[in-house]
Amino acid sequence: MSYDTPGGSVTNVDELAKAVRAGKAIKPIVAYVGGAAASAGYWLASQSTEIVIADTALLGSIGVRAALQDTSKRTPRPDVSNSFPRNPREANGPLNRRRASAHSAHD
Repeated sequence: MSYDTPGGSVTNVDELAKAVRAGKAIKPIVAYVGGAAASAGYWLASQSTEIVIADTALLGSIGVRAALQDTSKRTPRPDVSNSFPRNPREANGPLNRRRASAHSAHD
């Protein structure tokens, strides 16, 4: 399978990925990336038996969406315990401009 895609939406890509996996159960499937296989393209290529890429090809770049929640006004419940791993540059609580701009920089 030849790939040259900058990616795009991953809506329903899981169904096509399942088909690629089912196909490789029958015979080996080689993904060739001549230009790019990013995001949904990489997801599909990664289901192959093997990936072969050109020297100058781009492979990878899985996008992630993050949701930030302002939990500063929640009333703690005695029967609920929360634990949050933290990055020292981040904090739970009100969403300030710095945090918002850091998370929207890649939109």
